[in-house]
Order: sequence, then C-alpha cells, then structure tokens
Amino acid sequence: MPVRCQIMDLLDDMCVLDQIVAKNNKFMVWCCDTSGMNTIFRDFKYYYCYLNTNLEGSLNTVTTINGQHESGYTDDNVSSLYIRKGNNINTISSIFCQKFRNLLYIGSVARINTFDGNSLENCENLDNLDLKGTQLNYIPNNLLTRNSKLSQIYLTGSQITTLPRNLFISQNYLKKLYLQENQIEYLPSNIFNPLIELQELSLQNNKLQSIDTKWFTNLVNLRKLYLSENPIAEVPDKSFEFLGNLEILYLSDNRVKLLNSNSFVGLHNLKLLSLHSNEITELPQNTFKPLRNLENLYLDYNKLSIIDAASFGVHKNLVEIYVGSNNINQIDEKFIDNTAVNVMEMQGNICSNEDLMGIENIKVGLQTCFGNYQSTKNQHVDVTRDYQCGQPVKGVGNIVGGKYAKRGNFPWLQS
Repeated sequence: MPVRCQIMDLLDDMCVLDQIVAKNNKFMVWCCDTSGMNTIFRDFKYYYCYLNTNLEGSLNTVTTINGQHESGYTDDNVSSLYIRKGNNINTISSIFCQKFRNLLYIGSVARINTFDGNSLENCENLDNLDLKGTQLNYIPNNLLTRNSKLSQIYLTGSQITTLPRNLFISQNYLKKLYLQENQIEYLPSNIFNPLIELQELSLQNNKLQSIDTKWFTNLVNLRKLYLSENPIAEVPDKSFEFLGNLEILYLSDNRVKLLNSNSFVGLHNLKLLSLHSNEITELPQNTFKPLRNLENLYLDYNKLSIIDAASFGVHKNLVEIYVGSNNINQIDEKFIDNTAVNVMEMQGNICSNEDLMGIENIKVGLQTCFGNYQSTKNQHVDVTRDYQCGQPVKGVGNIVGGKYAKRGNFPWLQS
C-alpha cells in the first residue's frame, strides 16, 4: 500500500511532477495532487507508492514494472522518472516510455552505459533528458527521433567521444544542450544545424582540438557558449560570425596562442568574453573591435606584455578587464581613454596592483606603478612590492594615486 509522507526536497518545478525513483531495484512513485491547489506548498498532497521491477540479470536492464498507484492515479499521471545510484540498472530501457507515456523528465546519476534500440520512442512529450555522471560512451543515431518537444538535454560527465550526425534532427525547440565533461574529440560539421532555438551550448572540458566554423551556422538564438577546458589552439577567422545574439563566450583554459582581427567578427552583442589561462602572446590590431557591446574581458594567465589601444578600438561599454598574471610592461594610455573601464585587475604583472577602480584612479595608479617600476628595474629590487618614487612602502598594498602621482603623458607607457 502507498505510504503518505512529506517530500523533503522541492527542486525547481519538480514538486508539480509525478516522479518515479529507481532505488535498490524498486521504483518509488512521487506524485503531487494538483487538484484545487494554489501556490502555497503546504496545500500540495504527496505520496509514494512502490513498483516492483524485474531485472534481466545479464544486461541489468528492466524488463517489467508492476505496482500500485494511489486511488485516482494511473501510469498516465507519472511525468518524471529519476534513476538514482545504488541499483543495478545500466540500461535506459524502452519499457519506461512504454509504461509511462506522459513522461516529461528522465534523469539518472546511475551507472547507465547504454540505451536499448527504442528507449525513448514512446515518450513523445519528453521535455528534459538529464543524464549526468553515467558511463555512456555511445549515443544511437535515432535516439531522439520521436522527441521533438525536448527543450533541455544534459549528457554530461560521461565517456562520449563523438555524436552521430543526425542525432538532433528533430530538436527544433531545444533551448539548452550541455555536453561538458566528456571525451568528445570530434563533432560532425552540421550536427547543430537543426537547433534553431538553442540558447545555451556547453562543450566544456572535452578533447576538442579545433573549432569548426560550421557548428554554429544556424544557432542564431544562441546566448551562451562554453568552450573552455579543451586543447583548442586557434580561433579561426569568423568562427562565430553567425552568432549575432551571443552574450557570453568562454574560451578559457585552452591552448590558444594567437588571435586576429577576424576571430570575433559577428559577435556584436557579446557582453562577456573569457580567454583566461591560454598562451596568448599578443593582441593584433582590431582583435576586439567587433565586440562593440563588450562589458567584461578576461585575459588573465596568458603571456601578454603589451595592452595596445589599437587592439580594442573605441569600447565605451567595456567596464572591467582582467589581465593579471601576464608579463605586462606597457599599457597604451589611449586604451583607458577609449573605454569605460573602472575595474582593472593587474596582479601578477610587473605592476602588481590589485583591482583599480574609478577611471581617474586607474590612470593615476598605472602611472605611479609603472613609474616606480622604471625607477627600480635596474636596482635588483623586488618590484612586486609597492614603491613610490623608488622608495619602498612598508607592507603590501595597492598604489592608486598619492601625492607623488601626476596626471599627464606616461613616458613609460606605449604611446
């Protein structure tokens, strides 16, 4: 018999879903009676009921599901399936969607390593496929053919090395696709073409060595793109030219050595660009010029020695730049004049300032810091400490002005 009890966790909208939880080879149905409900959680009615399962021992897959629902509920009321750790199930069986045809959510953190041939065929209303930390290394080409209503797919933390070319052929309404923390080395050129409504794409922490410019041809609604933690060495010309609505781009923790003036063409709505922890040695002329709405730029942990205004053009929306832990010894004064920068992180450079805040302070602070560097660089002193006019200041702090700092041209900066 079902046992009434209190649901301890209310995550997102899960409280309005009927849920089956597979644990210790039994399924626990979690249902919400929404009849006459209002928005106050205490007016919900929750119950569990247990559905016994028979596992096919050789494959550890479910072959039958039997059980009892509370009065007034049927299999059609079940809209969420979650397979927990702690059971022998390693296959997403077609029996789930055959028995529970109204599933909106299928999730698992168990040791799933395969799908059977028609796993999701009967779940035509499926909205969210959430498989995290599984042992999947292969995705069938026709897995999602009947799931055209999917809005979110999470295939993360697995062993996937590639995806079939036509996997997303029916996903015209997909909004979020997360594929991070896999072993993906290759993706077909046009694999994402059907995803015209996609807003978020994560390929972070894989083994991609290059960016295929054809991946993004049809992703006109993409807002967030995560390509960090791959061995990507180059950002080809016009890699993102069709991503006119992209607002956030992460290319950090790669092996990028060189950018050029066409690397970011088309990204006129980008607000945040992260290139930290690469191997970039220089920023060619007009590198960031196409990014006219850029607000935050992360260039820390690279090998830059110069910040040149010609790399940026006029950027009146740029308010924060992070260039810590480089080899910077020259900053073009015009860069400050041509931007709205009020936060500039410089730690780990010859000028070891902390965040410089306020445009006047930034200019004065840089003048002081680099001036001190010039007066001390031949004296074999520790330039990571703070100096004023060549005299060491006790303690460690941040020089952002002071009575020795003067405004005007900076002879030690690039002009």
